Amino acid sequence: DVASAGRGHVERRVVLRGRRTIVFD
Repeated sequence: DVASAGRGHVERRVVLRGRRTIVFD
């Protein structure tokens, strides 16, 4: 979400570990 854009760095790590459907490229 755009609101979580500030935490994009942390979310990106979750995608690599949890393979979530979060797109923060």
